[in-house]
Amino acid sequence: MVVLLFVCAVPSFAAVVTEDDIVNALRAGVTVDGETVKIPANYIQLVKNYLDAYGDTITEEQYAMGMTKIEEAKATWAATGAKSFLDIPAAKRQELIDSAIATAELVGVKMTVSDVNAGTVRLVNIKTGVSFEVSNKPVAQTGADFTALFSIIAFIVVGMAVSVVLVRKNNLVQVSR
Repeated sequence: MVVLLFVCAVPSFAAVVTEDDIVNALRAGVTVDGETVKIPANYIQLVKNYLDAYGDTITEEQYAMGMTKIEEAKATWAATGAKSFLDIPAAKRQELIDSAIATAELVGVKMTVSDVNAGTVRLVNIKTGVSFEVSNKPVAQTGADFTALFSIIAFIVVGMAVSVVLVRKNNLVQVSR
């Protein structure tokens, strides 16, 4: 999935390939042993966001090359028989990542994969420095539970409101005008 992501960032194909073609090629997933393995939507959105921002700076030839690289990456993945990117043998997975990084650089994108297990991928436009990042890493549970604190705060606020109403109702406070 990460490999396909970077390949998408370098859109291309023989006939005129568009941003939509790149995104749709990713959405189609990878066919492994007759079963379609979907690429997580957040990776596809990362590529789409990048292309929405910088797609007009990518040439037709680069789009064509990108599409070719996407199809090559899909074929490489399918040949492994792995139903998940992390199930691809480490050496082949690294080969796919390296290919994606090299392809991205050809269109002015620095791509980094900082944590393969968490799926952390970052695309940075070399000219502008603007970056796009995504990760599948789950949010770590801190162990802190603020339910009791919020309940106490709510109780205090409600108590204060009741006090104000009672004070005004009983004219215990004189309001000067």
